[in-house]
Amino acid sequence: MFDQIQKRALESLLAEDDPKTKQLVVDQLCANPAEKYQSVMQEFSRSANDRVRECALEILSRWGCGTSRMELFLRAIRQNPWESWEDLERFSWDLCEFERGRFDKKTYSTCLDEWAARVQRIVPADANATRRILALRQVLGQEEGFRGNVDDYYHPDNSYLDTVIDDRRGLPLTVTLVYVFVGRRLGWDVCGIGVPSHYIGGLDRVLFDPFHGGVLIDEAQTLAHFKIHNPECDCLHLFKSTPYETAKRIMANLLKAYALVEDEERCKRINQALEELLAARK
Repeated sequence: MFDQIQKRALESLLAEDDPKTKQLVVDQLCANPAEKYQSVMQEFSRSANDRVRECALEILSRWGCGTSRMELFLRAIRQNPWESWEDLERFSWDLCEFERGRFDKKTYSTCLDEWAARVQRIVPADANATRRILALRQVLGQEEGFRGNVDDYYHPDNSYLDTVIDDRRGLPLTVTLVYVFVGRRLGWDVCGIGVPSHYIGGLDRVLFDPFHGGVLIDEAQTLAHFKIHNPECDCLHLFKSTPYETAKRIMANLLKAYALVEDEERCKRINQALEELLAARK
């Protein structure tokens, strides 16, 4: 049995920043009989600390008594309230963790935090929607170089937020989500808009296209393109996506991408997760 002091000491070791030290601790724990530490690792597998949780899950998995990544992902889908774009961001990280196994969410979340701070420094607090979008475009489109992946559009990595952040390339949807998640860190009501065969961003009635570097889009021309001539209509009301709808679109994109490369195992996993997602709102 462990007392609280011993638990906290072990938790501190698993939360260690240095990967070599942390891996040494994991390997040493795995060398012990499972029954000695299993209850503690099961408790740590539910930790709010990403590093502690990932280490505990790895240890349990190596002992052969852990919950599979698929089970954890399905549980996360069921427990997600799907009410906000912050819920969608959490789902995006869950998806990366499901695919990668060991995944340091804090590193990527911190990138979004830092980009939001840079945007905040170049735009007045009372700026209108257009100026706010131009500030997002300056930091994300011009300085960081986010664009659509036109060279390898259907690659599955284009749907994973961590790879999109690393490569500064992705699908229209995932590149737009970078803008959405950064903008919402500043309290702006930036949202995703799922126009047919494309995905763009919007703030108030100002539209922009992150796939093409964050360029502003003329709403009247967009409506005319889809043969909508009612002056009372606007793209936000017609095409605005909810976080839940966007999550479904992410999974549908992944299913198509893996089907194109004939990865049957991943197709099966993604389809199972998509079915759980569809059941979550029934």
